[in-house]
Amino acid sequence: MSKRLRIGILLSVVALLVGCAVITVNVYFPEKDINQAYTTLEDELMKAGQKKAPDPAKTDDKQSSVPFLYRLITPASAADIRGDDESGLSKDLVVKIKANPDVVQAYKSIGERLGQIDGLRGDGTVGEGNNGLLVIRADEEGLDKRVVKSIRDENRDRSVIMAGMAKAMREVRNLPDNEENRKETLKQATDQFAKLRSDKAKSGWWVQAKDGKWAQKK
Repeated sequence: MSKRLRIGILLSVVALLVGCAVITVNVYFPEKDINQAYTTLEDELMKAGQKKAPDPAKTDDKQSSVPFLYRLITPASAADIRGDDESGLSKDLVVKIKANPDVVQAYKSIGERLGQIDGLRGDGTVGEGNNGLLVIRADEEGLDKRVVKSIRDENRDRSVIMAGMAKAMREVRNLPDNEENRKETLKQATDQFAKLRSDKAKSGWWVQAKDGKWAQKK
């Protein structure tokens, strides 16, 4: 084998390894950025589903108490002034997801049924699964059909949100929409959604660990 051929083969192997390394780096997303994006979306979109019509009189009073120049600031600018700790990556994810009407509606629907789901989590009827979905822990046959429907609707909306996050992750990194990237981004999106549900669980709620074991949140 000539020296030139050996060098050519070596360069090809190096290029292949570098290419694989780049793919791995691009697919990985810092957990804190995904978590921050989920938190921001819940704060904004879930509350939108819970909003009641404002009292015009109270709204006018509040508006008049706010300095005129501050009311001219856009929501994004106001966030910058408050010094919100949100990275550029998490902001990009939020923007992408807000442009997805199915995910926006899923968040609003979750907000609308939040009181009912909290009650079911509180009495142990359901627990937070390690896949980001609610798991029925009671005897399903003994549950009201409307309750079962609400749980299924909740899980459907959660699945839409996790899939939407995975899609947004691929789009902000311009990743090819292939099976491998879909699988990896969905795994990361699911893991962080489940972690957030566990972190936000109230005392007494049932939560499933990664190893499948169940425990009540203390």
